[in-house]
Amino acid sequence: RNPAKPARWALAHSRQAKANVIVSIVRVGANLVFALELKTFANNCSRANTRFAPTLALGIITFSLSLTAMG
Repeated sequence: RNPAKPARWALAHSRQAKANVIVSIVRVGANLVFALELKTFANNCSRANTRFAPTLALGIITFSLSLTAMG
């Protein structure tokens, strides 16, 4: 029996848990940004103003990439 093993496992486990929390926060952030972009785009479209279309495209690309990166 190696007494150091459980401690090492616990440390690795807590590190993994922290990583999961960070991933969740990033994901929620990405969702919020995406929702805001969509809302802005909808508002501008209703005013027949398409100047913000590139911003939305950028938002969608960022959103997709972040989801892909998170798995």
